[in-house]
Amino acid sequence: MSGKRKKTIEDIRKRIPELKEMAFKSYYRVLLKKWLLSVAGIFVGVVIGSVLVYVVPIPSLPYAPSTIDDLAKSIIGPSVTVNVLCVTFVPVISFFYSAEIKETQREAEMEIKEIREEFTETEDLKVVNSAYDLVNAFWYNFRIGVLKYTRIYLISSLCSLFVLLVLYLLFFPRLFFSS
Repeated sequence: MSGKRKKTIEDIRKRIPELKEMAFKSYYRVLLKKWLLSVAGIFVGVVIGSVLVYVVPIPSLPYAPSTIDDLAKSIIGPSVTVNVLCVTFVPVISFFYSAEIKETQREAEMEIKEIREEFTETEDLKVVNSAYDLVNAFWYNFRIGVLKYTRIYLISSLCSLFVLLVLYLLFFPRLFFSS
């Protein structure tokens, strides 16, 4: 066996534990954890802001307080718009991302197949086949994780959109029920 082939097999053997870790990681949970941490951060910020409102005295303002109609126009309306944009663009971006993941998976398969053709000994082929299986498992799990995350994101976004529309209807009924 030539020195180059021996070095390639050693490199693949060194990377197999890393590939195992990456292949069997739940990327859906990783993405969901990041999303839930950001939602938790927003919730903590709202709680801290609510506590500060009661602790820190608010100076009197020279203008009249806003009405519910102004609140609906300035907060709920833009929130619905932003939510609709997120519901629209995030799935499109994630499906393009999923297609790119699939293309990268094909490229990795082709590269490993080329490497596999260089080896004829059964021990070396076992190492290369093991790496091939782990790379396929990694890309498959990664793509499935992105698709599952997109599904849960869509469901939660559509539910929040429904809640925002109901709030908008409650706070600004004249827009929908004019006589």
